[in-house]
Amino acid sequence: ASAFRNCQVNSMTLPFLGGSAAEDESNPFLGYIFGAPSTTLAGSYVPKTLTELTLLDSCTSIRENAFSGCTNLLEIGIPDSVTYIAGGALNGTAWYTEARKTPGVVYAGNLVYTFVPHTLTYDELVAEIAAAEEAGETPMENVYDVTLREGTTGIVDEAFRSTEVHEVRMPDTLTYIGVSAFDTCYNLTYVNMSSGLTTLNRRAFYSCTSLTEIY
Repeated sequence: ASAFRNCQVNSMTLPFLGGSAAEDESNPFLGYIFGAPSTTLAGSYVPKTLTELTLLDSCTSIRENAFSGCTNLLEIGIPDSVTYIAGGALNGTAWYTEARKTPGVVYAGNLVYTFVPHTLTYDELVAEIAAAEEAGETPMENVYDVTLREGTTGIVDEAFRSTEVHEVRMPDTLTYIGVSAFDTCYNLTYVNMSSGLTTLNRRAFYSCTSLTEIY
């Protein structure tokens, strides 16, 4: 209990995060590692000095509240073996704060963790791109027309929820779309899904009222 409490820990390498490698569900949270008295990890049980954490290949999932309170955690090494990350699991970390400074898709390992909209709306960005092209200048990237990178295996719960994403193209490596992943994306008109898709969770495209074409 409280094994690392008040220690000046900067870096850790762990074989798994949450339940054991044998998928033991009795201790599915990072709080178990740090000696928290319940399944919810309180910030006071996390070394505030922790800045780097590397997970080994035996890690397959990152559960709810996994990094709660790790406000200084900037470097998170996530192996390809991780196929599930709970929505919000990385929120509150320095990594998350830094990732949200750049518009576009934010990846955690091979998973889409969240989407950061541009300061301009979709229509404003399209107009800026057209003006740049007409002037012979290099246009900005249209972050709202999304082509996920090759090797992407899943989309985390609520990753694109309530954003102005317009078109989405998925690689055939993608097998999993999380709960409410595109919920209330009112401007979404076109989705080219992965041929390898096996799991399409509830409310994934709920209230996507402009969605007229799904391949």
